[in-house]
Amino acid sequence: MPARSTDVSESGRRRRRLLAWANDRAGRLFDRVLPPESSRRRWTERVSTGLFVAAILIGVGWLIPTLEARARDLDEPRLARERGASAGGPEIAWSDDVSWLPETERTRVEVAIASELVGVGPFDREALGQAAAAGDRSGWFTAAVHLRRTGLAEVLVETPLRRPAAAVRSGDRDLLVDAEGVLLPMTWPIAHTPKELVVLTGIRDEPPSAPGKAWQSGALVEGLATLAEIRGRAWSREVAGIDLEQVPRGGPVTLLTRDHGRVIWGTRGEGRVGEVPVGTRLAYLDRLHATSGSIEPPNGRVWDVRFDYLAATRLNLVTAECGR
Repeated sequence: MPARSTDVSESGRRRRRLLAWANDRAGRLFDRVLPPESSRRRWTERVSTGLFVAAILIGVGWLIPTLEARARDLDEPRLARERGASAGGPEIAWSDDVSWLPETERTRVEVAIASELVGVGPFDREALGQAAAAGDRSGWFTAAVHLRRTGLAEVLVETPLRRPAAAVRSGDRDLLVDAEGVLLPMTWPIAHTPKELVVLTGIRDEPPSAPGKAWQSGALVEGLATLAEIRGRAWSREVAGIDLEQVPRGGPVTLLTRDHGRVIWGTRGEGRVGEVPVGTRLAYLDRLHATSGSIEPPNGRVWDVRFDYLAATRLNLVTAECGR
């Protein structure tokens, strides 16, 4: 019996030593993972601060889109004017083809019309009239603007737009006009005028006071008529400008080529006494283009298509024969 008691006590001591050793190892491992007591408070404060900052960032990330959406809702009328439509106003549709009109100009016209209709009911005819008047002031339309509601959220513009015909040089800018000489609301510095526009130069008459009004100028009428006469010919793209400087004094119209050549055209229609009809002048240049591929005068020369060169050549031959 005493021997058994000794074994039991020895076994208990071993278990206590093993437990003490395990506690010691666990303590050392815990000390490695966590800082000592002196710095554990700072570590806890840093973790708390980090969690607080993270919470703020998450909140701000959620709040900013919410505020932006709210701002859009509060400022919807202004945004509607910028887009040309809104939840309370109509979208603008066109019965005419406006794909050729620059986006900035089309937006400007749509905004002018739609801004009068934001927040008004679909049966408000007075507001529709004010919107039409705003379109009139743009200077683009051929007649008084007519608008028609095609739905609760759409207004159709039924009046056609004026089409650009040429640019007129006035001072240091080129001003856009249509085929009737009506000023349109686009201008450019001389060096930036689109290449596809023929520029009419030498016009001394003052331009209209506002877009949508006709330019009162006999020289401009002559230039636009000449432009209509040559449009569509195979060589017409070689004409960069039309010089009208001499027209007020009874002088001829002169075509200016892209390589700075000059073709003296004369006057429109049947021309003055001694000038051949327009059809004959066109035939001259058609023949020149067919044979040489261009109407460009070589070596700085000037073509003059006003006269009947065939008749003049025959006259010279007859004169030579008579002189013999």
